Amino acid sequence: MITKEELERLYLVEHLTYAQIGTLHGVSKTAVLKWIRKYGIDTTDGESFTVKCHTCGTEKLIARSKFKNSNGRHYCNPGCFFNDKDRPIKFKPRGLSAARVLVTCGKCGKEFEKRQKVYALVKGKHYCGLQCYFADRYRSSRYGQKKAKSVMSEHLGRPLMFNEAVSFVDGDCENRNIENLVLLSKVSG
Repeated sequence: MITKEELERLYLVEHLTYAQIGTLHGVSKTAVLKWIRKYGIDTTDGESFTVKCHTCGTEKLIARSKFKNSNGRHYCNPGCFFNDKDRPIKFKPRGLSAARVLVTCGKCGKEFEKRQKVYALVKGKHYCGLQCYFADRYRSSRYGQKKAKSVMSEHLGRPLMFNEAVSFVDGDCENRNIENLVLLSKVSG
């Protein structure tokens, strides 16, 4: 039979689960729960506790459920998680499905590897990261559109009709030269 002091040490200090304590002493987890109730141990003290971040060393309060799922490594934020060079990688590519292709970024020109299946599926440009992807995408601003409409109406010498729109030739809404603007007719269909 386990003593009250040892049970408190295992559950409240070492943060083991009922099943882990039961495995150590050759009993079921319900037997461990009965001992905890018999000894009157307050289990709410062990529901959350302070741990140190594995990467930067800052202390953080976590719940018992997070402690069980961490495999002994705790992180204060996702940045520390991804910066941990010693972190074991859980998901490894399997077999031929992990074949890689060398690709050039459509924005910055940097070469990077991409899975062959993904490379075959994506039509057009490939990007090395989200920063290049969003930097290369056309994002119209209402301010740029309004200015372009005023430039086009000045050039035509009349206000634009309700069914006319202005588009940018090079896709840059900041380039409002008349050579870069095209007058389009909106067609309802």
